[in-house]
Amino acid sequence: MIQILAVILATVAYAWCQARLVRLLRDRYATPSANWPDGQAWPKAAIVLSLRGNDPFLIQCLQNLVCQDYPNFSIHLIVDSESDPAWIAIRTVREEFGEDCLNASVLRERLPTCGLKNSSLIQAIEELSDDCEVVAFVDADAITPPSWLRHLVTPLADPKVGGTTGVRWFASQHQGFGTRLRCFWNQFAAATIFRSETPWGGSMVLRRSVLDSGLTDRWSRTLSDDVSTSRHLKRSGLSLVCVPEVTVVNHESISIRDCIHFVCRQTLMLKLYHPDWHYVMAMTLGGTALRVWLLVLLARSMWQMDLVATASLIAVLPLSRHIMRFQVTRLDRAVRAKVQETGREIPVNPLPSAIEFLCTEILFLTSVLFALTARSILWRGIRYQIDGPEGIYMQNYQPYQRISTDADATVI
Repeated sequence: MIQILAVILATVAYAWCQARLVRLLRDRYATPSANWPDGQAWPKAAIVLSLRGNDPFLIQCLQNLVCQDYPNFSIHLIVDSESDPAWIAIRTVREEFGEDCLNASVLRERLPTCGLKNSSLIQAIEELSDDCEVVAFVDADAITPPSWLRHLVTPLADPKVGGTTGVRWFASQHQGFGTRLRCFWNQFAAATIFRSETPWGGSMVLRRSVLDSGLTDRWSRTLSDDVSTSRHLKRSGLSLVCVPEVTVVNHESISIRDCIHFVCRQTLMLKLYHPDWHYVMAMTLGGTALRVWLLVLLARSMWQMDLVATASLIAVLPLSRHIMRFQVTRLDRAVRAKVQETGREIPVNPLPSAIEFLCTEILFLTSVLFALTARSILWRGIRYQIDGPEGIYMQNYQPYQRISTDADATVI
């Protein structure tokens, strides 16, 4: 009976810890952000975007970037090759807003020791003028509101802040199982990233001085740009501020297979560069061990016809699920309220069922096991050999040719 009581208490405590983690992010959404000081000039900013392939919302992404309400900024695009289909979207936007709205260059040097995206970002930063004080990074699938850049730059009025970041939020009208699973996974993943002050490269601003202090040199030896930035900021004694006003909503649907590949790649980045990777791994493996322990005791109590023990062990499962579901629901409500303040509407993420909760836990476990054993990764058609955090070797570059839904997330 002591073992049964222990596993019940441990299960409830684990659920409470997970719910508490989600609540930290929800509380940030309820906290108003600071305003830019009156009379102080806004720093000159550059928006940098690496392009490879024809993302489904690329035209809308570029249109929204051009329409930012920031007073002094420029947009710099690095396209993977002259034949890349992203040029179609660039020409379309230039026809609408003029040739000067987008500065676009072809990637000249593909460094063999880092991710292809990092090569593009390094080239873009080297091409910026000396008077550029802040650099914003965005992904091709990010649909940004007009105030996106202004909100991201505002916390930099504090000299102790080295960078800012938004939050990636998945909310699709198409509720396939893979799409729903990615939504549920992201709710916990976003809370973990927020807790550890890790930026997301799809919506991030850094001081130019931070980039010039050795960060771009570090990028030349890493697969990830954003996760590896967290450690650099902390070593520089600078903080990172999460800006909920610039939550970037992704409306794309995804298959179950591509969802698994996407999550595995994200977890691999954490394993390689995240300062709190061991916390993530311990929580995932500890939660799995707890579930197995509970099921073993449940099977034994059923075999022994111990009705009280059986009923108690069965009851703790929905109890723990409802503890987490309560905070997840409140977080979803807070995110939608903040997004609506910027004039956007997003669908309500449905409540996860018991099966979907279980599958999300299995997804976390699968991705952690993959991260612990992976020696290579296929990302947007390019295979990288992985021999450690700074042992990245690009194996088989070729220009992007085919249309992809989410094959960029494919991992091997």
